[in-house]
Amino acid sequence: MTIKPGVRVSEGKLVVKGKTVLTGIPENVVQTATAEGVFVGAELEKEDSRHVVSLGTLKDVRFMACFRFKLWWMAQKMGDRGRDIPLETQFMILETKDGSHLESQNDDNQIVYTVFLPLIQGSFRACLQGNSDDHLQLCLESGDADTKASSFTHALFISAGTDPFAAVHDAFVAVRSHLGTFRLRDEKKLPGIVDCFGWCTWDAFYQEVTQEGVEAGIQSLAAGGTSPKFVIIDDGWQSVGSDDGGSSSLQRLTGIRENAKFRNKGEPELGIKNMVDIAKRKHGLTAEYHRALDASISRNFPDNGCIACMSQNTDALYCSKQTAVVRASDDFYPRDPVSHTIHIASVAYNSVFLGEIMLPDWDMFHSLHPAAEYHASARAISGGPLYVSDAPGNHDFELLRKMVLPDGSVLRPRLPGRPTKDCLFTDPARDGVSLLKIWNMNNYGGVLGVYNCQGAAWSATERKNAFHHTASAPITGYVRGSDVHFIADAADPDWNGDCALYSHRSATLVILPHNAALPVSLKVLEHELFAVAPVKVFGSGCRFAPIGLVNMFNAGGAIEGLVYEVEEGLVRLEMKGCGLFGAYSSLSPSRCFLGNNELPFHYQADSGFLTFNIDRLPDTLHHIRLLYS
Repeated sequence: MTIKPGVRVSEGKLVVKGKTVLTGIPENVVQTATAEGVFVGAELEKEDSRHVVSLGTLKDVRFMACFRFKLWWMAQKMGDRGRDIPLETQFMILETKDGSHLESQNDDNQIVYTVFLPLIQGSFRACLQGNSDDHLQLCLESGDADTKASSFTHALFISAGTDPFAAVHDAFVAVRSHLGTFRLRDEKKLPGIVDCFGWCTWDAFYQEVTQEGVEAGIQSLAAGGTSPKFVIIDDGWQSVGSDDGGSSSLQRLTGIRENAKFRNKGEPELGIKNMVDIAKRKHGLTAEYHRALDASISRNFPDNGCIACMSQNTDALYCSKQTAVVRASDDFYPRDPVSHTIHIASVAYNSVFLGEIMLPDWDMFHSLHPAAEYHASARAISGGPLYVSDAPGNHDFELLRKMVLPDGSVLRPRLPGRPTKDCLFTDPARDGVSLLKIWNMNNYGGVLGVYNCQGAAWSATERKNAFHHTASAPITGYVRGSDVHFIADAADPDWNGDCALYSHRSATLVILPHNAALPVSLKVLEHELFAVAPVKVFGSGCRFAPIGLVNMFNAGGAIEGLVYEVEEGLVRLEMKGCGLFGAYSSLSPSRCFLGNNELPFHYQADSGFLTFNIDRLPDTLHHIRLLYS
């Protein structure tokens, strides 16, 4: 449930649902109120190509900001006053109490989330920043000294709601309607690659990629039973050259055609097309390669197979009508130990906002690496594409099989992975006490990842990612079924809130009553995954919750259908994939069937853990019946 925006600028204050958020707003700040929120701008005395406008003082209000720390990448920053807001903040959400219900005994109902979206107005791009006086400032820039203006009416949009994720979504809906220059993620066609396992050449070869190397990489993965179904040939295939007298390290694109490294086999005139044909013929790949602009994707690539990379600037994001997938953070750096915890935190927080416009891609990783499972588990619950950049022969196939089915498909959750509500304003990279929890949804349950990301973050003073002191002892946090934000959507209307949680790390099942919490303790670079399913009561008191393929990182992603036939004492499941399937059942079923064939099962009476093994992939879906009569 969300409240109406209740946002207004009045008497030099920004008031959100009766609570003052900003004070001392100058008179030259102007507003345009709408049913969804308020657009904010400013009137300046003279025209210029750059303006910095105070929006008032911000104090004692927790916020999470996503800011550009490089031209093309964002990271998160938390704080509670204006001076904590970084330069180049492109998205921000604040947490306040509902001033109209200060006497309420329900703390959850008092919390209001206010969303700030700096916009594009004409030739000017807006962003937020703070100063040492705790002012929240609006920075307006054209990027061209000759492009000037002094009047801005719609440079920032502010709205609010009681559900943080709904508030962010509703804000983007309003901005989409106003700008008319972009479309939302759920209005775009997702490319088929997001449901398949893939391989990227970048960390395997960097710019030394060759046709032979690409073929070797595909063959190496296929030999281990995890055949990639798409391939990204990264930098190193283009035709480039140096300007006369210029540095050889700064090369300019001289043509779209591939370079000589991809013309040395088959028919030279076919070039990279020949390599793609070889890959398709030998490995059944369906991959499309392009360097087209967004406007040409629908014409040239009917599957919309495009990933927007190095595109985390609002002037690019707010003109995205076609591209449906966007890189969520700076690169995976296999040789940089400071980067791994930073990566997981930044992709999760950036996805809060990026996920409204496109499906966030949490980047490639190495399956054979000290932090491999840390990265792999996060990718598996991200909701985005899943691909590695292993060098040929350097693979951990046991790890890969926790993500990839034998046919090359993956168990992808339905939504962008995002931090849980109680993690939105804590700092799991810097504060030394917080774990990061990431939630996502499947068709009949959810998935919850817990990560210790402490010990490293972007340093504004050093202008680089840097380690900082953090305790070596484990940090303890708590998980609840309700941490999966939309878990109630997978339950009946009369659901009492009880959930079954299956721990991937310990392979144990626990039933959590509504609002009960389970402690989780993790050291830096450790993680835990939980499959979460609402418990259904049916028949004569039998309690049931399907978990899924329990050896997969996203176990519940295997469940495609679930029907309870109460009078017959029957549970029907439709499932994709193969392997060990698990469920919670308070009673042992009398019989289990896979199609028309009876299936052996194992039941642990003390925990209610029901398991059975499915040893082959289905033609379409497995049809399973559990009889309780």
